[in-house]
Amino acid sequence: MKVKDMILCLLLDGPLSGYDIKKKYEMTFTDYIDVALNNIYTALIDLDDAGFLECERVDQNSRPNKKLYNLTALGRRTAISALLHVEPRQQITSDFLFIISFASHMPQTRVKQLINQRLNQLSKMLVRQSVRFSSDERTPYEIFVEGMIDAAIKAEIEYLVTRRDDLLESKKGNKTRAFLNKEEILEAATVKGKRLLKQ
Repeated sequence: MKVKDMILCLLLDGPLSGYDIKKKYEMTFTDYIDVALNNIYTALIDLDDAGFLECERVDQNSRPNKKLYNLTALGRRTAISALLHVEPRQQITSDFLFIISFASHMPQTRVKQLINQRLNQLSKMLVRQSVRFSSDERTPYEIFVEGMIDAAIKAEIEYLVTRRDDLLESKKGNKTRAFLNKEEILEAATVKGKRLLKQ
């Protein structure tokens, strides 16, 4: 999906400032969509000039004024059209998968390091999931997405935990217990998530 279409879709639920659009994207979608919102303010100006958005200036007492962007009727139609007609790209892009495919050319310690790093990343993703979707005001659609993302992360953890020794054994011919098991990883993610929710 193009950045401008994505911005319009993020505004379907109501007006947001440029900062809030970027924050919503980063908090909710950054792990799953490979789109950089670096030029968000330029895109917002372009969308406003083209009649897709209307902008309201909001005065703030102790902070700089901000602009709230809201969809026009044209902007809403365009966002809905993008959702209906854009073909979703389903692709896995992963430096981890690329690098690990050359495991036969690396020392065993590097392979262990890569797997542990990936498991740590997945654990952090589970923590972010628990914080992102902690609201009681979730729609059935958000609950569905949360469940699907959770299942994908846990499936990858399961695969790495159950198959990593096979990879290392094929490399060196010996098994070691240099890793956490699946339950330990999921427990660590749950504990971290609960701590973040209490803050």
